[in-house]
Amino acid sequence: MKDEPWFPASLGGSGEVVLSFDTLSDAPSPALKYYFMVQLGYHVHSLLFMVFFSPIRNDFIEMLLHHVATIILIGGSYLANYSAFGALVVFTHDIGDVTGYGIKSIVDSGHTALVVVMYVVLLVSWAYSRLYVFPFHLIYSSAIELPLKHPDILGAFVYPMNVMLCMLEVLHVYWYSLFLVMGYTLLRKGVHEDIQQKCKEAPSADDVDAVGEEVLGAKSKAD
Repeated sequence: MKDEPWFPASLGGSGEVVLSFDTLSDAPSPALKYYFMVQLGYHVHSLLFMVFFSPIRNDFIEMLLHHVATIILIGGSYLANYSAFGALVVFTHDIGDVTGYGIKSIVDSGHTALVVVMYVVLLVSWAYSRLYVFPFHLIYSSAIELPLKHPDILGAFVYPMNVMLCMLEVLHVYWYSLFLVMGYTLLRKGVHEDIQQKCKEAPSADDVDAVGEEVLGAKSKAD
């Protein structure tokens, strides 16, 4: 995608995002189709796994919204032939996902220095890709430049697409604030943990027995 005329300089190309809408009458390339199918399969799998097989975590609602919005965007942009623009949206998210999963894999390792390095990389990559490129290049292009340059091709999917994009950006800002809280906790208390991925733990058998003994003891005293 790097050499495509619609791949912007902000992502390493030399084109402009708005040119991605010039390809609406062209069939996507086989490579672009494959990229879409892989991304769609990944997010459908992630949604099903999270709902049916994964323990409920603190970020269940946010991740549910994220996966549903992403699936709608990927599927809708492919069906409406906004393939080039959809590829830019997905690629922008891939940048942050790499560092996000990287820090998740080492946050419980006990290597504080490595966690700090990955944390800084995470903040930089997210700030650039999801708080700068995504809203000021991609959303701006679809919401502002597209109606001005192509008022004749505004389809039914454009407005829901912009709503989904803005919802994703709200989630980005929310998650980034959690990253900052995690960094503050690390600096203040020396504790590094994924505060958003904690499971809602069920009480253990020992805890249940202890509570039961306390209740029985209190009852016997009352008698």
